[in-house]
Amino acid sequence: MNCNEYPQSKWVAPTDRRPVFQRMHGILELAREVESALGAHAANAGRPSIQLVAKLRRLNKALAGYTFKPHFPDPPRFFLIWRSLDPERVIPSEHRAVLSLLKLLELKLLYRVRSCSQCTTWFFARYRHGKFCKTVCQQKHYALSPEFKDGRRSYMREYRRKHGY
Repeated sequence: MNCNEYPQSKWVAPTDRRPVFQRMHGILELAREVESALGAHAANAGRPSIQLVAKLRRLNKALAGYTFKPHFPDPPRFFLIWRSLDPERVIPSEHRAVLSLLKLLELKLLYRVRSCSQCTTWFFARYRHGKFCKTVCQQKHYALSPEFKDGRRSYMREYRRKHGY
């Protein structure tokens, strides 16, 4: 998930300190808490717990600053988009990111939004076991492992012996 409005940086890291990304990270964490509480509530199949209601209130309070209206752009394109009612206060990509998070929460796929184990960029894992945002990050992470270093050391030793270095 990329909600970056700044062209010099393509990816968004959870450690980013800009207010927009701190807000998005807070909403993501609240949505995850709500999702886990909803799972526990579904297992109990009773009245909503006080904790669930409190988490929902906190999430609703965090989302209160985002207001949208449906909009159909001019022909020949006929599809629904959501426009911000307050475009001066919130950058457009932040609105898109909020809508995406809410859609993922609705589809029960929010657990797939993760932080890359190598570079800490947020990404949507296509598979349950996905830990890296890109193949390059996966390769860098593996290159730092002791197994890779041992294998590389023995390969280079053999290569130098064969080629007389």
